[in-house]
Amino acid sequence: MNELNLTLRSLRKSPAFTLTIILLIAIGIAASTTAFTLVHTLFFKPRIGVTDAASLYNLHPANKEGTDFGAWSWPHYLRLRSDSRQFSAVTAFTGLVTGLAHEGRSTSVETQLVSANFFDVIGTRPALGRFFLPAEELTPGAHPVAVISHHLWQTEFGGRSDILGTTLSLNGEPFTVVGVAPEGFHGTFLGFDFHVWIPLSMARVINAEGDLALPNADWLELTGRLASTASQAGAQAEVQALAVTYRADRAADERALRAMVLPNRPIDDDLRGSALSLAGALAIVAGLVLVIACLNVSGLLLTRAEERRRESAVRLALGAGRGRLIRQWLQESLLLFALGGLGGLLLAMWATDLALFRSPTPFIPLRFDFTLDWRAFTFCFSAALTAGLLTGLVPALRASRTDVVNDLKRGGHGATGSSRLRNTFVVAQLALALVPLVAAGLFARTLAHTSRMNPGFDPEQLLVTPLNLAQLGDTDRRGPIAAARLLEAAKSLPGVGSATLANRLPLGVGGLSTVVQVENPATPMPKSGFPTDLTFGDPSYFETLRIPLLAGRGFTDADRAGAPAVAVVSEVFARQLFDTTEVIGREFKRGRTAIRIVGVARNVSYRRLWETARPQFYLPLAQNPRARLVLAVRTTAPAESLVQPLLAQLQAAQPDLPLAPALPGSEQINFTLFPQRLGAQIAAVLGGVCLLLAAIGLYGVLTLGAVRQTREYGLRAALGAQRSDLVALIARRVVGLVLLGSLLGGGLAFTLTRLLQGFLHGIAAFDLATYGAVVLALSLVSLLAAWLPARRAAQVDPMIALRAE
Repeated sequence: MNELNLTLRSLRKSPAFTLTIILLIAIGIAASTTAFTLVHTLFFKPRIGVTDAASLYNLHPANKEGTDFGAWSWPHYLRLRSDSRQFSAVTAFTGLVTGLAHEGRSTSVETQLVSANFFDVIGTRPALGRFFLPAEELTPGAHPVAVISHHLWQTEFGGRSDILGTTLSLNGEPFTVVGVAPEGFHGTFLGFDFHVWIPLSMARVINAEGDLALPNADWLELTGRLASTASQAGAQAEVQALAVTYRADRAADERALRAMVLPNRPIDDDLRGSALSLAGALAIVAGLVLVIACLNVSGLLLTRAEERRRESAVRLALGAGRGRLIRQWLQESLLLFALGGLGGLLLAMWATDLALFRSPTPFIPLRFDFTLDWRAFTFCFSAALTAGLLTGLVPALRASRTDVVNDLKRGGHGATGSSRLRNTFVVAQLALALVPLVAAGLFARTLAHTSRMNPGFDPEQLLVTPLNLAQLGDTDRRGPIAAARLLEAAKSLPGVGSATLANRLPLGVGGLSTVVQVENPATPMPKSGFPTDLTFGDPSYFETLRIPLLAGRGFTDADRAGAPAVAVVSEVFARQLFDTTEVIGREFKRGRTAIRIVGVARNVSYRRLWETARPQFYLPLAQNPRARLVLAVRTTAPAESLVQPLLAQLQAAQPDLPLAPALPGSEQINFTLFPQRLGAQIAAVLGGVCLLLAAIGLYGVLTLGAVRQTREYGLRAALGAQRSDLVALIARRVVGLVLLGSLLGGGLAFTLTRLLQGFLHGIAAFDLATYGAVVLALSLVSLLAAWLPARRAAQVDPMIALRAE
């Protein structure tokens, strides 16, 4: 207790020192705790309602490399479920957004269409009522039943005890609530916040864009529970063989003859690779922040130990043992880290609550709950305890090695070894700070490179809003009427130049692929057809998006239902199939339909901004009605000023359709660059923190050096040295430390940033311009940190300095 009181008194005597160290520790602990929470939640946290997740596996048709996943048809799912011996059960599902009408309100809810055995396969038990019966998936459209989430039950229905048997309206169709999912359960994948589940047999009733009857209508995901005697390798071989059998008629489809069996994890397999790379990079950089903070604190504690050498010498002279001194220093370090850990926990709670993490992109309604739980608390205080012990050990050992006689005579000043050790800490901090700065620079260079790329359309002064007409119900009758009404409402808004409806926009969410046939193609064509991308648009599509037509015409009002089928094709489509862009009047087939080409459009980026141009063609929306559309508006006024007026105009035109606010067209591009933008933001923030910590460490070392070397500076001044000479002396020392730190940090950065190569476009992981700019920034900040110590050294009075001991 006496030692604790002594430690508290010692810390109270120097509040600035204490608060500085606590702040440094809080920053390091907050960064590492935030990274731990994100990584743990995304990849390791047990999912509510999922039993024995280790035996669940996802089944995907895939391309040759196993990197591009496809989907399954309903008939193929039924066959695989029956034929498989490696899986004890297999379930099918897909997601969509439906309109929920209740008590006069219409809202959008994430809905999952599932096979009847879905909840049994994943091991979920209802909080209330029951789940689906096997008979409820047999007859299409015959069983309008639904299970709702616990959250929806509480928020929308007030937690009513009589909820079972209640009728709710989904896309205008009545469904009877038969069960409530357990609290916290929203499906098997994180980010997709499902609130309603209905049988797949009801797909057509709610206008899902999938067909249960067609064997080649691929729209379902599959998850299976491995049999107790089976293995992943055996399941892989079995599913591979079954996929070849089922899809032998589609040998040209590169995703037809390979299957992947992958562990069912919280992150969807399509997103897992990117998420893992980003999360890994974040964890490494956050770890560097903690290490730099610890090095900084260790340097400050070492400085404090040097300043208290006389105190330590007195205590040793009075009979205190070295072990007692070490205990006191470790106790001081642990107390500081405990207080810093509390501060770090508060900072981490704030950081994980940022919208950047909870809802990272406006185009896909992904929502994450990164609330800190007991695991995060345990990690936080374990990190603080471990860091406190390791950080305090060197100063404690240094303080215990006091030379009693000399330190009592000299007042505790000296120790060149400590100076070298502090310099080592500074070099390490500078080297580690360079890593996140290089990562931020590489992401920034990628964003700069992609910003100069031409996407093929003009995203400026464009507003985009999704429309899900299926939520109105009776889409065949109400859909076209509502679409026309919404389009006219948008066009009539002051400040709107033109507007268009399409099933998707370039670089937008989703996408539709198909195959076409052409006689005597210029490019060898697989038997099943030539793979291409497809977009449905109205007559204003090319004008509104400003996609130039290279030949022919776009669509007109004459291209309506019942009129001859026509298409506009992209330049690469024309060249690959016909070896020329002079294709007006020529025909190709989609299925049994012969389509005449009436126009050739410039190539646009379809899925990714940096992709090689893909063959694609456009069909008139009037001849191919769709329930899920995108409304794009070209404005003559600043686009941001029309976001709310456009929403109000559309709501007035169709009050019963749930709508989302419009987003600027530039968000189409930002969406495809989401990993790069997120990485740049996080790396820039953490890199700035690392740089600040390194600058503080350098400042501390130089300040202490200026105090310790006052006599030396005074002697130099007395011998004729000018103030500029003394400043240059310190500057040379700083440059030496920066150069050494840059060399070590550059090698470390090159090793680690190679993990980001998949996110970099137009530049290499070793980009000389980026490394040069970061080293220059590091040098400038270091020289700035050295300015005050150098100024103090230059103002030394030789007479006073020479009289000082």
